[in-house]
Amino acid sequence: MKISAALRWGQDSLTPLNHSNPTQEAKWLLEFAKKSALDLDFPERMTSEEWSSYQNLIKKRLEGRPLSYLMGHMEFMGLSFYVDEGCLIPREETEVLVQEVLKIIKTKKGLQVLDIGT
Repeated sequence: MKISAALRWGQDSLTPLNHSNPTQEAKWLLEFAKKSALDLDFPERMTSEEWSSYQNLIKKRLEGRPLSYLMGHMEFMGLSFYVDEGCLIPREETEVLVQEVLKIIKTKKGLQVLDIGT
């Protein structure tokens, strides 16, 4: 299967997920299945193992599995963290919260913060 056709298939498959960006998610999952960045003109073909892996990833995404769990990592505050079903996925909103807390901490001498249960 040509990479460009696989990418179109992935985009079309993910389009019903109203909360997703099917184009970007399809590309990320395809790169993950191929274990390499995609060439922009997609001239090459996928191996049968890569195609099977990609189909499986798309199927799991359609079943509602979070993208981060499928790919095994999530970016948070400029760092990449390993994630799986046994942990919570860092959220963008949490980055904003952490940034605001850091601003407060810098202005208050002697203030200590304890994060429990996250």
